[in-house]
Amino acid sequence: CRFHHDNQHDAHGTRLSMVALTPGDESGEIGYGPLFRSLNTVSSVLSIGGCLLVIGAFLAFPALRRYFARLVLYLAISDLWLCTSFLMGEFESPHYTKCVVQSMLGIFFGLSSILWTVAIADSIRRTFSHQQV
Repeated sequence: CRFHHDNQHDAHGTRLSMVALTPGDESGEIGYGPLFRSLNTVSSVLSIGGCLLVIGAFLAFPALRRYFARLVLYLAISDLWLCTSFLMGEFESPHYTKCVVQSMLGIFFGLSSILWTVAIADSIRRTFSHQQV
């Protein structure tokens, strides 16, 4: 969601944005700019594709349905929703409800992604520490 500031110009009169090298628009709205928005869109779409590939492989191959693969599946589902929340910010319809939903998805699934990564790391640590004993 975008926000409005009045005096955010550089020395040449170009409207500044939140991210360096990506000027905002001329309507008074300060945003991320076209370069950042394009990178966000491309990376989010590629991440969603990767998440769908992991989910599809898990569903297609029953041999993969083991403990570690389930953890990776849960991480992929979490990342899928996180990238969906990133893409929601690229739509040009600023609406309070959309901003709230986007924020809730981003906060919940961002934390969820971190926690699933910690769960995977801890499971790997426990596996290797039991093998060394």
